[in-house]
Amino acid sequence: MTPSVLTFYWGIKGKVNHLPHHTIFLPDNYKQAFRELISEGKIPTGLPFYCSIPSASDPSLAPENHSAMFILIPLPLLSQLGNINWNSTISELKQEVLARLKFHGIDLDEHRIVYKRVFTPVDWCKKFGLYDGSAFGAAHTLLQMGPLRLKNYDPEIQGLFFVGASTTPGTGVPMVVISGALTAERVINYVH
Repeated sequence: MTPSVLTFYWGIKGKVNHLPHHTIFLPDNYKQAFRELISEGKIPTGLPFYCSIPSASDPSLAPENHSAMFILIPLPLLSQLGNINWNSTISELKQEVLARLKFHGIDLDEHRIVYKRVFTPVDWCKKFGLYDGSAFGAAHTLLQMGPLRLKNYDPEIQGLFFVGASTTPGTGVPMVVISGALTAERVINYVH
């Protein structure tokens, strides 16, 4: 499975300068960070994260002269994390993100965050039915790609179809839309 994620959705008072629509922040030792995340099932030291400011490209996505911001932090799966105090973990990770932004010359004072919403791996699992909190479904490993990826139909139960990131063709919004189209075709052909 792909890792889980912690996501912050922030409404920012004023503009966030020096950041484009998409930015990926990697630690100096990114190999260690991803080894901790994937192989060791730990929250990585030197946190990698993705930052999106959609209002930088489309100002209508935030009130005039303000910003909409999204932060995605990859985390281990729920089964790897164990019992976690999410309130303190959220606070620690938020401070780490703000410190990293400041290090890169983006001084985002916490008081400018006027709207806050957060989804933890538990939220992704419970609210959206994502297995083990996995944000993007089955990973693209050698044995889960191309013709080896889970088909969008059950070969044993007629009329049972699947759709989503863990089926053919794979993860990401475009692939999931294609998955929906492929499954819809199968359903239509099955009914007729």
